[in-house]
Amino acid sequence: MDQLQKSPNWDAKNHLRGTFVKDGFPFNEGFPNYPVDKTYTIITRDGKEYPGTTVDLSRQYSNEGKQWLTRKNGYFRKYVVVCWKEEPPN
Repeated sequence: MDQLQKSPNWDAKNHLRGTFVKDGFPFNEGFPNYPVDKTYTIITRDGKEYPGTTVDLSRQYSNEGKQWLTRKNGYFRKYVVVCWKEEPPN
């Protein structure tokens, strides 16, 4: 099995769940390589954790660019995502 992808700062920042994060904003954790049919856990600037998030590629060539899409809370721009990690396949 391939190693699961994670953002450059996942190990350093995933403990910030539940904390409003000011340092480093706007964030630039980028996006995973080949995110099709994969889910991720993201942590946003307000300290909330969103498991089951996908990367929306439908706007990657428009002004909006790639975005994170959560099940219940809609879209998040890359600048508010503190860190992310790929979830194991079901």
